[in-house]
Amino acid sequence: MLSGIIRFCTVFVGAMWFSSAYAIDVAVQVEAQLNADSRVVVKGKTNLPQGTKLLISVSHAATGDIYGQADCTVDAGGVYRTVPIGPTSGLLEGDYSADVTMPTANTQPVSVQKVIGDKGQNLQGKLVTEDVFGLGPAIETQQRFAVGGGGALAGYTQEGELVQIKSMRSLMTNIASRLDMWADYRFSSYSENEKQKAMWVDFVHWFNGTHGALMKQVDAMPSASVAVRMSVGMPLGQLRTMYNALPAENNASDTVNKNAFTRAKAEFVKYLAELDDFIQKRGSGTPGK
Repeated sequence: MLSGIIRFCTVFVGAMWFSSAYAIDVAVQVEAQLNADSRVVVKGKTNLPQGTKLLISVSHAATGDIYGQADCTVDAGGVYRTVPIGPTSGLLEGDYSADVTMPTANTQPVSVQKVIGDKGQNLQGKLVTEDVFGLGPAIETQQRFAVGGGGALAGYTQEGELVQIKSMRSLMTNIASRLDMWADYRFSSYSENEKQKAMWVDFVHWFNGTHGALMKQVDAMPSASVAVRMSVGMPLGQLRTMYNALPAENNASDTVNKNAFTRAKAEFVKYLAELDDFIQKRGSGTPGK
């Protein structure tokens, strides 16, 4: 069934923009493969066209804590596969969810838009959802999997909490580097084309989703002390301030927001160093700050 739909679509690629008459009943198979290091590779097959960009995240089934994310692309034959996802120390015993998302059509390559529609209008089926920003249909599906213990949910331990904090710290530095990249662009006089506007919309979606998920992780920590919440929450807060300082359009003369971004970045670096100190003390058994 999958290959049949793919063949039907590719007959028309390059010949015309698809209308709703050529609807795709979206199917996505998801498999979570656990590696020897207890990190997971998410792979599968779909009838979405070759070149479709996907975002995959792995989260704890009970708490919703995100343990890692990866981008990947649908290859020939409709197959996709991520790099290993999860902290370098491995996922702890417990139940997890592998979530596969296709961002909206405006973020996809032109070759993909020619199949799914420039606004995703050719997508249909139970996996199709409306983007929260009203940018058209997106695709979402998930697969549960277990790490050890026959799938029984693991108890929440301080050791597990430390692993989670380290994973959050890694994701925060990833966010900061992307914010830095956009700051270089936003506080400039470069003209902006439609592709770059679409990339900005994609980033806004990614930032708000990722930052919000991190905030939820802090709130969901059953054993989180004031020290934990402060150590993780303070750099998170500065990331939000950095994001809020970015103008919606390129503006080289916006010194007010540029200075606000620079101050927030300096605060983020300071709080990240304090978080590193907290992690080191917690890992050595010394009480954190």
